[in-house]
Amino acid sequence: MSNENQGKGIERADNDLIKALETTEEYKAWQESLFAIIGYTTDEELNDEELAMELMADHLNSSFGLQKGLESARDKKRKELNEEWLLDNSGQ
Repeated sequence: MSNENQGKGIERADNDLIKALETTEEYKAWQESLFAIIGYTTDEELNDEELAMELMADHLNSSFGLQKGLESARDKKRKELNEEWLLDNSGQ
């Protein structure tokens, strides 16, 4: 496999992994917590330090959970790639 083809294969696998990650519940929770922080920081009337700390703690916890989502997505992609490889090589 040439370096160019290998690079394209890695890029495709990375893109597929990102797409798979975006479908996990952990990613959705992380994204929601990020949007909550963005919403809080754009509201000039809010000045609640305790709420800000809760939002940041929630986002930190969801960031740790995102690792679990990444592992799930990686396992799913690995299985798909193995099945694809088996199909490609079964006729040889």
